[in-house]
Amino acid sequence: MSVRSTALDRPETRVAPPEQPPPATPSEATLTSPLRSAGYAAVLTALAFIQGSGLMVADTKFDLLTAPGRFLARGLQLWDPDAAFGQVPDQSYGYAWPMGPFFALGHLVQMPPWMIQRLWWALLLCLAFFGMLRLLERLMLGSELTRLVAALVFVLTPRMTTLVGVVSVEVWPMALAPWVLLPLVRGSQKGSVRRAAAVSALVVGCCGGVNAVAVAAVLPLGVIWILTREPGPRRWRLLGWWTFFTVLATAWWSGPLLLLGRYAPPFLDYIENATITTLPTDLTRSLLGISDWVAYFGGPDFGSGLHVVGTPYLLVDAAFVAGLGLVGMCLPGNPHRRFLVWGLLTGLMLVGFGYARDLPGLFAGDRLHSLDLTLAPFRNVHKFDVVLRIPLVLGLAHALTELPRLIRTLGSVVTLRVFRVAVGAAVFALLTPWLYGVIPASGGVQVVPSYWKAAATYLAAHDDGSVALELPAAPFGVYSWGNSHDDVLQGLATSPWAVRNVVPLAQPGNVVFLDAVTQAVESGQPQPRLASYLAANGVGTLVVRNDLDRVLTGAPDPAYVSAVLSATPGITLVKSFGPPVSAAPFGYVDNADKTRIVANNGISDLAQSIDVYQVRDPRPAALSAVGEVLVGDPTSPLDSGMGQVGPTPPLLAADAAGATRDITGQVLTDDLKRREMNFPAVRWNESSTFTAWEPFRLSGKEQSHRLVADDARWDTTATWTGGIAGVEASSSQAFADATPPLVIGSHPGAVFDNDPDTGWLSARGADPKQQWWQADFTHSRSVARVSVAVSEDSVPLRSLVISGGGQSRTVPAPRPGRETSYAVGLPSTSSLRIAPVYTGPLLTGAVGIS
Repeated sequence: MSVRSTALDRPETRVAPPEQPPPATPSEATLTSPLRSAGYAAVLTALAFIQGSGLMVADTKFDLLTAPGRFLARGLQLWDPDAAFGQVPDQSYGYAWPMGPFFALGHLVQMPPWMIQRLWWALLLCLAFFGMLRLLERLMLGSELTRLVAALVFVLTPRMTTLVGVVSVEVWPMALAPWVLLPLVRGSQKGSVRRAAAVSALVVGCCGGVNAVAVAAVLPLGVIWILTREPGPRRWRLLGWWTFFTVLATAWWSGPLLLLGRYAPPFLDYIENATITTLPTDLTRSLLGISDWVAYFGGPDFGSGLHVVGTPYLLVDAAFVAGLGLVGMCLPGNPHRRFLVWGLLTGLMLVGFGYARDLPGLFAGDRLHSLDLTLAPFRNVHKFDVVLRIPLVLGLAHALTELPRLIRTLGSVVTLRVFRVAVGAAVFALLTPWLYGVIPASGGVQVVPSYWKAAATYLAAHDDGSVALELPAAPFGVYSWGNSHDDVLQGLATSPWAVRNVVPLAQPGNVVFLDAVTQAVESGQPQPRLASYLAANGVGTLVVRNDLDRVLTGAPDPAYVSAVLSATPGITLVKSFGPPVSAAPFGYVDNADKTRIVANNGISDLAQSIDVYQVRDPRPAALSAVGEVLVGDPTSPLDSGMGQVGPTPPLLAADAAGATRDITGQVLTDDLKRREMNFPAVRWNESSTFTAWEPFRLSGKEQSHRLVADDARWDTTATWTGGIAGVEASSSQAFADATPPLVIGSHPGAVFDNDPDTGWLSARGADPKQQWWQADFTHSRSVARVSVAVSEDSVPLRSLVISGGGQSRTVPAPRPGRETSYAVGLPSTSSLRIAPVYTGPLLTGAVGIS
């Protein structure tokens, strides 16, 4: 019997490179001279500075631009008593090195904040470029020219282009990844193993601690490099010392991370799920470097990502570059083929771990599900792109050197020229997003408005220990004057404050409380219990930010909020800041007869940029040591009026076990409904109430904010009577998978509620030609007549197909808002289905019947 070994099984030293590189030609010898290297750094710095020159943009943390010292001081504490009614800061300690000190130093020398930001980007680009250049030199891959080209390609890779101007802290470890490998390459060949391991671990420690997964992504290639060396004690000593020093070098942030996991709310359960994060991680997009889901769904904050994934020539260019890298791995004479191939395969496996769509591989469903459960911290698998990107870039350098030699042996001068032109065009194409200036997040600002600083100073001067709650809710801090992503008060406030945004770092019950306040304030109706409700939860001030960008945030017109707060007893306007915003409700067309127009249905008004309201409980103050136990959620006192029963707020059942006061009774409410929440939205994001058996439509560990461990025990569910077993539809604007704002009264069952203002409405983004509604019966019955009304919000319908019992009837659709009765004469059937027929030109639109 004979055993045949493969290329991957053979020790790599059989094709080891020489100890010294071949002598360079005179033209190449000066390409990496100190003077030219300084020129390369100047070009990369210029690329950074031409991106939104003069503007502060929403990169990572806006606090680093407005108050870096205060931000770092807060990050070094496990508990922040001022934000979000008290919170455990989310990995803020990770900015302690190196990003935080970099910005703090620039602030200390009074450098303009936008320049500090661009210098940080320039440093990142230069480290990525020169790190890859040094790695190529150490591995002796390519010539000096092709090394320069490959190093530039690494800097311009789609991932770097997509994120460096939006969340640079996430690609900072990628920029340092070649520097992590360099000492290991040297240490595996000669010198002190311990010294090499320590230097590499020191670089890992410099990757920061903001994003643990991004830092972890720089480690696999180091492990692969060591394990693919010649077997022997040097290999294992290097691996052992590197592991030891890496643990020590990252202890400054890994220790606090364990405390964060122990005490912080489980916010991973309420943000993006694995279905979204793994959607673009198929083989093709992973190789091209466009596997980051935020590039597709990130909106204006990720304009560079949208530009990359939406520009055909950039995708073709990325495919060409990745193809050359693959060719370079396989070409003869590559001394590091084994390392490169294993690195590529490992990277593809890590990035595509949760992919479960076309050709997903074995156990795809289990892998995807695990990213929402035990492996939830790793669900953003695109962060491992660096594991496959570095091998592709190293292969590219080899290909750019060897392919021209192969072409010359064929004697085709034209082919060689075409190849060189193609490579030059490819590199230039990667550069075009930088030349277009699309790298930074949109909506940069020159300076934070002074009225926001004045408002923060006012809140600090009148701090009575209560919380200043910002209204209206908004996913991110996007204002009429610019986009800071983070709420601007976050970096300015020195007194307690809170806001409802898209990242729920507070306890789930606190988020439910904030949502209840949002619904009350934006209801358009006076709320007599609102002041008592706010005061009972520690809110003493309302900061109404009228300068939000209402298009991008979905915030209501200031007139809505002002009307409710002004009519609510216990809430008083005490101070306003900034210039007027919004618009008068009436205006005139610029013509001779001065035609009058009405804006926003007349519900609009001028208001100052910030209004500050004082909250005082209108009820008589009293003390009591007794109270009721309320089996419900934090909205119950506001919805049911229990806050008015006595001077002591009711105690939620979830908190009753540790109560120190006497309990007088128990009140059961129906607030804990079985429903589903669209977590990325901050208003009108709750679905209609489900039946006990109805499946959820969105994936993820949680479907709504869990208030108690056994929440299913207290669920209020919908039930059907009168011979109806259930009602379903192709889609609904009341389902959580529809685009918010959700409309609870548009669920399929609303057809039977005898309310003319409600009825089934399909999801706004769904194709109206594929919609249907169906009712299932508890037993077979004949259906003689069917009465149908088409909603006034519906797209125009031509006809309706009414079917059941294997037969169907096509009838003309009634006019919107009119009810029509049809004699259908369907025989014994267990269900009734109505399929609207739409033949209009629109591709999307809502279909509604009642």
